[in-house]
Amino acid sequence: MQFHGSAIGLFGHWIKWWFFTVITLGIYGFWVFIKLEDWKARNTTFVN
Repeated sequence: MQFHGSAIGLFGHWIKWWFFTVITLGIYGFWVFIKLEDWKARNTTFVN
């Protein structure tokens, strides 16, 4: 398996997720874990 994500990309997503969590008074926080797992899955590929 090979990971292609970057810290800068993840940091950008964390800022966005934090913003949405604040705006929705914490309700979006329930989806942050799911979004993080989705980001990890999208940035991971199988190497032959």
